[in-house]
Amino acid sequence: MELTQLESQEKKFLKKIFKKFLIFFLWVLFFLGIGFVIYQTYFVAGKIEILTETPPSILAGQEFKITTKIVNYTPFPLKNASLKLLLPENASSSDFEKKDFLYKPLGDIPKKTKIKEEFSLRLFAKPSQIQKLKLILSWEKPGFKIHFKKEKEIEIAISEPIVSLDFFTPKEILPENEFLISLKYQNNSSKILENLTIKFLFPEDFQLITSSAPLSENLLLIKKLSPFEIKKIDLKAKISSSLESKKTLPISAEISFLRKNQKFLIERKEAKITLIPPPLSLKIVPSIEPEKPLNLGEGLHFKIFYQNHTQIALKDLLLKVKLDSKLFDIETLNTDGEFNSKTKEITWFGAIKDSLKSLSPNQQDFVEFKISLKKEFLPKTQNDFNQTIKIKAEITSPTVPYYLQAEKLISKTEISFKLQTKIDFACKIFFYDAPSKILNQGPFPPKVNQTTNFTIHWEIKNYFNDLENLEIKTFLPENVTYTEIFKTNTNSSPIYNERTKELVWKVEKIEKGAGIIKEKSYLIFQIALTPSILQKNKFAILEDKVILSGIDSFTQTEIYSACDPISTGDLWKYDPQIPPGKGLIEE
Repeated sequence: MELTQLESQEKKFLKKIFKKFLIFFLWVLFFLGIGFVIYQTYFVAGKIEILTETPPSILAGQEFKITTKIVNYTPFPLKNASLKLLLPENASSSDFEKKDFLYKPLGDIPKKTKIKEEFSLRLFAKPSQIQKLKLILSWEKPGFKIHFKKEKEIEIAISEPIVSLDFFTPKEILPENEFLISLKYQNNSSKILENLTIKFLFPEDFQLITSSAPLSENLLLIKKLSPFEIKKIDLKAKISSSLESKKTLPISAEISFLRKNQKFLIERKEAKITLIPPPLSLKIVPSIEPEKPLNLGEGLHFKIFYQNHTQIALKDLLLKVKLDSKLFDIETLNTDGEFNSKTKEITWFGAIKDSLKSLSPNQQDFVEFKISLKKEFLPKTQNDFNQTIKIKAEITSPTVPYYLQAEKLISKTEISFKLQTKIDFACKIFFYDAPSKILNQGPFPPKVNQTTNFTIHWEIKNYFNDLENLEIKTFLPENVTYTEIFKTNTNSSPIYNERTKELVWKVEKIEKGAGIIKEKSYLIFQIALTPSILQKNKFAILEDKVILSGIDSFTQTEIYSACDPISTGDLWKYDPQIPPGKGLIEE
């Protein structure tokens, strides 16, 4: 018995020792594994070299190669090795594909061997920049599924763009005077370059007159540029602008490779030109507010002021004003200038105005004229809508101060007004209304305590501009109710409030030309009159005052119109089957 217990205790003791030994052994294996990984990562990897060959500097956009040599000094092969080149944002492959990296699978690299690989790419960066790239070598150790890697940074210097741009512009220019801009572009490489584009970015009011090479939407296509070839494009232009002080304006050009409908920017160049106030200024002053829309038949009075800002007298000035609108009523023109009815121009010169013969330094003077718009104008085509009335003025003098490079002094200005739309709003009432196909019932003349139906027609003609947010409203008079029967050629229905007796018709939009070159907009609705005894022998009011309001979408101004109340005594004006004087309420 005692022997058995002793054996059992010995077994337990041996088991404890074995467990402790096993745990110790596993920890040893664990630390050996970590040590192995550290050894592979820091010591063995140190026997693997990544050597690179790169040009000392490159041209932005130029194709170049990075040559790599992988040297394996270790006593074992590198399994499933690969090489990845991480690219900066402004890079592409040599065939113009935008990528984040370039990848080369290397397979197995035997022990104590060298392999060579090349990467072809392009960098698009500004000159004098250093571009940083990173090479990552990855591999596996035979018998292990652990991935190891080694990295190396590469720095590439950008010397200049593969195609450089240079602007040649005048230092100062005058508004409305022609000037010349030249852009030189040069291939800085020893290779033929194809399919390049130059895009010009011009300031506001810039007007291109001529170009020595064809431009399409400010874009020049260069099909071929030979090695180190230099070319130039000349642009003749002018800037239409009114200003009182010097103004600096930017002109830019961008040259890019065009590949697969994608542009790869090579260089962007900007030049500055200074616009100086014209030494001969011009200003149109109207008799009305400049932003005010005009109405047909409106009378207008214009003064055109001109002033010499130089220190010399300006001779033989010529001032022209063009009436640029078909809406002017030429027969109402009142001017001392010479009018050409064919060109619609008024001209003033020295024989008419002394100051135009010789304008002293800092002297200011003016000419004037009066004219009205036509009282009637009916649109016939789409060109007759959204009318803008313009007055264009131009003054010139052959006298040019010595410090300005110009053939003549010239100054231009213009002023414009928008034409307000015109609407015809008609309110009509019928008892006999077969064309509407709405049946009106009841006695006529109306009788006390008996119901008689009538149809009310609201009709709108809109002449020149779209009318938006239209609202027409009225209150139904005493003893008149809405039957909820209606017809319209719009998408809007009338809304009736039984408590307040207000009837409102809202229309989102009535197009220009409604009722002129297309169908007019209308609403026809039926009402019911049940006269009381107090209305006997009187004319009953069928419709109170109707108010129309809306927004002219072209001039952004409010439009108002109204219809006066209509009684049963007014029906003869609209309904041909009712004679005048009829409509008194009978018992």
